[in-house]
Amino acid sequence: MGLKYLRGPDPELRGALRYALADCTTELGADAMVEILNAAMQRKFRETRREPFARALREDPLKALLLPLEMVDRLGRREALLTEVRRRRPISSKIRDVAESYSRLDKAVSAVFSRFG
Repeated sequence: MGLKYLRGPDPELRGALRYALADCTTELGADAMVEILNAAMQRKFRETRREPFARALREDPLKALLLPLEMVDRLGRREALLTEVRRRRPISSKIRDVAESYSRLDKAVSAVFSRFG
């Protein structure tokens, strides 16, 4: 069984991802972040409808990103989100740092599971 099927949400790094995405929202714009999140989730949720969500992102990106990031994490779509953000904002050092942290966590979890398999 693959590691991705054994992994659950990673709330430990969600805060770091939220702060990095808030910076990207400022740089890319709220409309672009709405597109990125909806693409990553592969679904449209009431909470991420374009205009209300874009307005919330412009007003307070840290607060607006709380629920969508939890949904991305619970849907197992974190890697898709990071890939899309890095595609649009490849020079973001904060996004790169968060992606590397997730990668290290994945390797650690994989090492633990490999002892039992």
